[in-house]
Amino acid sequence: GYTGAVDSVQRYARRWRQDQGWPETEMYVPLVFAPGEAMQFDWSTERAVIGGLPTIVKVAQMRLCHSRMCLVQAFRYERQEMMLEGLRRAFHFFGGVPQRVVVDNLKAAVKKILSGGEREWQARFEGFCAHYLLEPDACAPRQPESKGQVERQVGIVRERLFRPLPTAANFEELNDMLISLCIERAKAARHPEVRARSVWEMWQEERPQLIALPPGDYDCCRIEEEKRVDRCGTVAFDGNRYSVPSELGGRHVEVRGYAERVKVACDGRVVAEHRRLFGRGGAQYNPMHYLKALEEAKARGFDLIEISP
Repeated sequence: GYTGAVDSVQRYARRWRQDQGWPETEMYVPLVFAPGEAMQFDWSTERAVIGGLPTIVKVAQMRLCHSRMCLVQAFRYERQEMMLEGLRRAFHFFGGVPQRVVVDNLKAAVKKILSGGEREWQARFEGFCAHYLLEPDACAPRQPESKGQVERQVGIVRERLFRPLPTAANFEELNDMLISLCIERAKAARHPEVRARSVWEMWQEERPQLIALPPGDYDCCRIEEEKRVDRCGTVAFDGNRYSVPSELGGRHVEVRGYAERVKVACDGRVVAEHRRLFGRGGAQYNPMHYLKALEEAKARGFDLIEISP
């Protein structure tokens, strides 16, 4: 039933805030990072022309907080295996591992938000961090300013790297192009705090402070165990089917889904590897997987006929 104007309420609220001693403007403490201290990670959604077709891509954005050196890599989805693969590529590109990585409370990393700012991490993400001696750090819910560098980077990358739309034959070519553009921009851009030096020069100083890479990489994949091989010698993963050697028909195997590949293991040994399909309802076959079945059929005197799917 209030009949007054909006600005009347605003003036009253302003006086009330002053009487309560509230500050006029919300203030923030500037964050300063030592060399090798931290890296920030975020996802963005961009567009590119892949194989002649306009395609929506998910871009993993990584940024070293001291030097501001960045790497961006494009993937099909924002799955956990894509996130881990993006981080793995960043470590090799940067020449080492920072002490900690700052991420959102995305499901690929955070299983549960606990009281007191603690997190229960996803098992694969926690294992990845342990492998690289990396400390995970998640933002407070709805407070992305704690990773403000990479938040600002998203807009810059969209303007400088994805306009006009980049064109590539496949994701591998697109990601090679993005690496070259990141290097080119780092050499041209001035560091925001040390204006006399470029981002590239500051990165050269930061590299020796990064943690050395371990002898071997973490297996950046999503694992699905106890997957049964059907009578057609295929196993399902992420809505598609992939062939395995026909002698494994009826057995249970382990499927490992990577950013761009799918591997099938049985008794600890990889028995099949395919290019990963995206979408649903597709199938990947390797004719060599069916040689034994064909030999057995011929030995039994069966005639082979073609059956349309």
